[in-house]
Parts: sequence; structure tokens; C-alpha cells
Amino acid sequence: MKPLLILATNQNHYEGQEIPTGLWLGELTHFIAIMEEKGLPYQIASLKGGEIPLDPFSLTEQFMDQESMDYYDDLAFMSSLVNSLALDKLEPADYSGLYFTGGHGAMYDFARDPQVADWILAMSAAQKPVATICHGTAALTNPQLEVDGEAWVEGKRVTGYSNAEELYVGHSDHVPFLLQDRLERMGADYVEANPFHSHVLTDGKLITGQNPQSTKELARTLAGLLLGEEEC
Repeated sequence: MKPLLILATNQNHYEGQEIPTGLWLGELTHFIAIMEEKGLPYQIASLKGGEIPLDPFSLTEQFMDQESMDYYDDLAFMSSLVNSLALDKLEPADYSGLYFTGGHGAMYDFARDPQVADWILAMSAAQKPVATICHGTAALTNPQLEVDGEAWVEGKRVTGYSNAEELYVGHSDHVPFLLQDRLERMGADYVEANPFHSHVLTDGKLITGQNPQSTKELARTLAGLLLGEEEC
């Protein structure tokens, strides 16, 4: 099987603010743990290549379980985050699916870079799965992501980090937009569950997870789709 491409943000701060952000580590480590459990190959990339910044809050004791700590202590894994592949050096045809990790950094580059739209459209046209978690769902709001003049996400049943969750963590005034609001304005059928509980939706080959707590459920759902299983 061709590898799954995992895409992470290069954005290391909230624009106009001295507040660091980046990838939410658990949304990568918990995901690849399931891929490795299922024997599914993967590669890690970022839009620009090179260093993938880590949200320092995701490295605190509250969120660093033993599984994430094991990856964090793995030199080969950490090297893959420092020297990530650049998206413009890769081709959609070489991958079995696409997964957008989250972290508040994704609210910037995923939502703006036209490469994101190009890859989603290419994967969708090839009937390959696209999965997003938490703020990674900002990729679906990319303004270049249109089909026949309409937002690609219009009418699709999706989830992502909710307004309630953003308000709870105190970042609603820091982010460039509220993800739930933007998805709804674009015509998506946004569905939220209770804050910080696992919640995953599937709409055809599109799989979305609401928050970090949804990562393993989303990974199992995607693995099941790739392996042709009803449940995984």
C-alpha cells in the first residue's frame, strides 16, 4: 500500500502576538500509533518543509501521556519533525490518503496556502480519503477550495474544534477566526458533540474529528477505510 501523508503546520506563533503555537503533538502521536498498530505506512510533511513547531501547551504534563512521551523521546521521530518533507516536493498520486493534523498553527497556513486546496481536490478526485482533526479542519475552509464556484465543504457533514471549546481554553480572541463559525458560513453541515469528548464524522471519503480526544477514533476510522474494513 502507498503511504498515507500526514500534514502538519509550520506556523509557530499567533500572528501579531507573542504567543507560541504549532502542532498539537498528541494529534500526531496518537494517530501514528494507530497506523503502526494496523501496519499502515505513512510519511510526515509540512507546507514549507523543515521544522514543525510544537505547541508548548501540548507538551505539558496535563496532555503528555506515556505514548506521546515515548515518541517525544525518540530521536528518529523528533528528527522527522525537524526535517519534515516539503509539500511542493510531493505528488498526491504517491499517497493512499491525506491527514491534516491540528494545533492552532493550522488556522493560518492550512487556511491560506493554495497547495492545501490543490491536494484536497486531487485526493478527492482520485477517491482517496481526506481526514482532518481539530484545528486541522481549517484546511477545509481554504478559499481556493472550490468546485464550480461553490465551497467544497458546502453540504458536507463535518466537525472540528467548536466555539465552546475555543472559548473554554481562552483562545477565541487570539485565533484569526472561529472554525465552527467559518464552516457554517461556508455551508457545511457542522455537527458538534460535548466539548473535549471524542466525536468523529464520516461523509464519503471525508473524515473529521472534533478535538484532540477524537484522534484515535479518527485514526481507526481512517485505517478501516484504507484496509477495506467496516470496523477497525
